[in-house]
Amino acid sequence: MKTFFTYFLILFYTTVVGQTNLVPNPSFEDIDSCYGNYAGLGFDVFQWSGCTGWYNPTYASSDLWCNNGVVGNMQPPHLPEGYQFPRTGNNLAGMLILETIDWEYREYVQCELLSPLKENAIYEVSFWVNVAGNGNQTSSIGAYFSQDQISNTSSFLYLPYNPQVKNDNNNFISDTLGWTLISGIYRASGEEKYMTIGSFDDYYNINLIDYDSINAFGIYMYIEDVEVSESPSSFFIPNVFSPNGNNLNDVFSPNVENIEEWECFIYNRWGQEIYKLTNDVSSWDGRTTVGKNVPSGTYYYVFSAIIENKKISEKGFIELLR
Repeated sequence: MKTFFTYFLILFYTTVVGQTNLVPNPSFEDIDSCYGNYAGLGFDVFQWSGCTGWYNPTYASSDLWCNNGVVGNMQPPHLPEGYQFPRTGNNLAGMLILETIDWEYREYVQCELLSPLKENAIYEVSFWVNVAGNGNQTSSIGAYFSQDQISNTSSFLYLPYNPQVKNDNNNFISDTLGWTLISGIYRASGEEKYMTIGSFDDYYNINLIDYDSINAFGIYMYIEDVEVSESPSSFFIPNVFSPNGNNLNDVFSPNVENIEEWECFIYNRWGQEIYKLTNDVSSWDGRTTVGKNVPSGTYYYVFSAIIENKKISEKGFIELLR
């Protein structure tokens, strides 16, 4: 009985502390039916297929590829020849990141998260992409989180939002056989419930390399295995302190949990560095490095940390009251 009880405790503890993916149907497996071809403009194939949690936010037509389609029974195309197979399971999403006929045309996929994001909580965000093999490459893809659902069913143009998790500009997606991981860290504002994936850059800002607009219709990508999970790491930056020697709120100190590598620079209003905080020196008493008191006023900080091999940064102000 004791052995069983110990095993139950271990199993329960693992369940409690394990990360939970907030993305419903992360690999597009839960569907009612399969269309089996490209979706036409204005046709939300995700809703038509009963693809749990996912839909098309604009008039542009992202695609859902699956087996045994009722229209065309077309396998996921992989130009110039062959087919692309899912990373996991049987299904995958596909979208035009760029289209040559109308350079502002963009396709997206959107989902409603299983629960809203928590204010100031840190989330690990990831999804996998594969590019159809026409030789054109871009790094312009990311994920945008919002409190309200994005819906513009009368437009197929790019969505003018700034994705909080964005692929590195130098990470051009070129692998036409394997899958490339896109990942990042996001500190939530709070109550974000929707995530939209795609390219949010317009014609003038989309990042391309060696683009051949004559021999290719655009850049087409497949999307698989989307994940949004709360990280055990966290930080909180206070915005006021009073170093007056009364032992109440006398120091400025970021509250950092489960982050080994971080730093916080403090500047005055003229941009001059006043102090630097790290794990080794984690609080500031309102004096310069040579021990001189700084006057009351507004100061600014830049906090940065490495979480899950990803850099996250935040800027803000501190009010110093004496």
